[in-house]
Order: sequence, then C-alpha cells, then structure tokens
Amino acid sequence: MTGTEGFHLWWLIPIILIAFCIFGARGCCSGRRHRIEGKEERHNETAADSALEILSKRYARGEIDDEEYQRKRKTITLAKKGETR
Repeated sequence: MTGTEGFHLWWLIPIILIAFCIFGARGCCSGRRHRIEGKEERHNETAADSALEILSKRYARGEIDDEEYQRKRKTITLAKKGETR
C-alpha cells in the first residue's frame, strides 16, 4: 500500500490549479481593459467641455455674474463648434 488509499481523485489538483490560473489571468486582463477604456474616454473629452464645466462651477460659487457667465459660455460654445467670433 502506498498511503494514498482514500485519495483517488489526486488528478483533480492540477486541473483545478490550471483553471484558477486561466480565470485569474482573464480577470486581470479584463480589469486592465476597463481601466484603459476609461482613460480613452477621458482623453476624448474636449477642452471646451472642461472649460464649460469650470465656468459653471465658478458661476455656481458666485465668482461671476449672469452677464459674464452668458458671454463666456457663448464664446466657449462657439469655439467648441469650430467657429470664431
């Protein structure tokens, strides 16, 4: 007798380890893909979009009045469309 009488399914251990490796690598790669896609989306944001966001925050904080907000918003929107004054 070899001392392994009760363990006839020893061959499952390598299969389970291989499965863990495959699913672990798959999980790492899919997480990386999502992080890369998120960066691409942020790069696609135009400067005009972020300028409008900053302008809106300044207006909300009361740093600029209605007239100045509307004037700057119009300028940014025209620049976003590729037009000039």
